[in-house]
Amino acid sequence: MRTWLAGIACALAIACDGPESHVYVAMLYEPTRDCLDPSVSLAIIGTPDGSLTCAPTCLVLPSPPAPGSEQVYVSTMCPPYPDGYDASQTDPLCPPALAAYRRGPDACLAGGGSTDPTDGGGE
Repeated sequence: MRTWLAGIACALAIACDGPESHVYVAMLYEPTRDCLDPSVSLAIIGTPDGSLTCAPTCLVLPSPPAPGSEQVYVSTMCPPYPDGYDASQTDPLCPPALAAYRRGPDACLAGGGSTDPTDGGGE
C-alpha cells in the first residue's frame, strides 16, 4: 500500500512540475536576398507557454549606433516578446519580411536564391 501511495505522490509531483519558461524562436530576414533563414533562438522567456499559433510578427533588434544594421525577424510565437526587440511593426523592413513569410515562408537556400519559385532559386 505504501509503495502504491508513493507512486501516486510521485506522479502528482511530476504533473505539477510543468515548464516555467520557454525558448522564443524566430526566422531572420535577409533583406538583400528577400528571404528568411531557419528559426533561431532569440531568448528565454519566463512564461511556460511557447505557442506558435499567433499571427506573424516582425521583431526588430536595433543596432545602435549604426542605423541600417538592425536585425529583423519574423515569428508566429505568441507574446511576451523578448526584451530589447521592437514589435511595433514600424520598421521599413517589416513589410517585406512579413511578405517573405506569407510566401510559404520563403526560405533562403545555402547556395543562394530561395524557395520562392519566382526567383529561380527553388524548384
